[in-house]
This record gives sequence, structure tokens and C-alpha cells, in this order.
Amino acid sequence: MVVERWAESSEHSRIGGALMDHVDIPGLVRPGERAPPFALPGVAEDGQISLDDYRTKTPLFLILLRSFECPFCRRQLTRLKETAAAFGALGIETLVVTTTPVKAARLYAKYRPPGIPVASDPDLITHRAYGVPIYRLSADEATRWPERLNTGDLSTLLLNPTADLPESLSILEAGRALEDADGFTAVETEEQGPPDDVSPLVSFFLIDRAGIVRWLFIEALENPADYGSYPNHQELLAAARAMMS
Repeated sequence: MVVERWAESSEHSRIGGALMDHVDIPGLVRPGERAPPFALPGVAEDGQISLDDYRTKTPLFLILLRSFECPFCRRQLTRLKETAAAFGALGIETLVVTTTPVKAARLYAKYRPPGIPVASDPDLITHRAYGVPIYRLSADEATRWPERLNTGDLSTLLLNPTADLPESLSILEAGRALEDADGFTAVETEEQGPPDDVSPLVSFFLIDRAGIVRWLFIEALENPADYGSYPNHQELLAAARAMMS
């Protein structure tokens, strides 16, 4: 039964980084490896943002989110403002990549300014280049996490990752509750976003000025019940200080 199998949250996936060495994710860029290049349209202004904008100049904190329609990602983006400011004091730049298409992302940022640089990647090019797990929803096939999640299992995954809900709810219920609390309404554009049945796991990468990954975190890597759970500000700051020491 899914509830029994996922009853205990994984400390490895919660902390990420140094404790993920035993997890086999083909293609995942790990600490000590070179960060793949990217060039993506910026959300705040016209033009592209690339890894070359940072390489040799400054370390980079790269966050690969899902769409802004993801309530957990929206709340994480808000919380990242404090971390980005602290990282800036350490000489580390921050960049968020969203899967929301650029026009829709710019509309979102107009009404809810992120306060940190954001780039758009609706084709998940960067997520795939960095080997981030991208799971697929299936109504017919059994769950094989993190590659696949059976839609029937959605109701069995009870979570409250941001501690903003009065109790743990299923992914769908939690999402609707946070949308209501945020007053969020999705706006359709003519742009093509990722397929509705495909979604990446949120991932953090600390990249040094030479372009080498020094630390990483993958959301819910071993346990889908950790969906929406991310390192807190102090954990991220500790990882950044370790990289800069």
C-alpha cells in the first residue's frame, strides 16, 4: 500500500547534497562535475541569461523550479528572497529557472515581483541538461518513483511542506488550499508550456566561479511524500559558506 511504503520521510532527500551519493539518477550532474551551459530568456527584461554571464565572475546559486502554477514553487520563490540577499553578501549570485513560458512568467512577475533574477524554460532544456528527475503521471502504470507516479496514488500522499496548512492534505487538496490562500488564478496565453502529465523535481545547484557544481539538492528524490519540502534558509547558507571556505 502506498501510504505504508511512504510513511516515513527520507532524511537523505530532505537534506540532499552530500547525502545523495548512493542514489542512482542517470545523467544527474553531481558535485565535482562541470555545470552544463544554458542560455534562457530572462523574465524581468528582454535578452537571455546564460551560465557564461556568471562563469569566472561569480559563483551561482541555480534553482530549477516548476511552473508558477505550482503553489509550493510560488511560496519557495518568495522565501528565496532572504537567501538570495544573504548569498549576495557572500558574493554569490542567484538565478531561478521556471517552466512557465516567458510571456506568462512576465505577467506573473508584474503583479508578484520575485525580487531575484528569473529565466524561463518551458521546454525543460536546463532540467534535462542537469539530469533532474522528471516524473510522469500515469493512470494505467504503477508508481515507479521518481520516474512515474500513478494518478491513483495522489490521494494517498499527505503533505504540508510549508506548514501553512492546518493539517496535512493530499497533493491536489494542498495545492487548491494554497491557491485559495494566495489568491492565485492561472492565466492562459498562446504559449506552449510543458505537458500537463510531466513535471520536474525542484532542484538546487551551487556552482563555483569555475563552473563546477559544488552542492546540490533534489526535492523528494527518494520519497514523493517529501514533495514541496526544501532546505531552509540556514541549511542553504551553511552549504554556501562551505563552498566559499
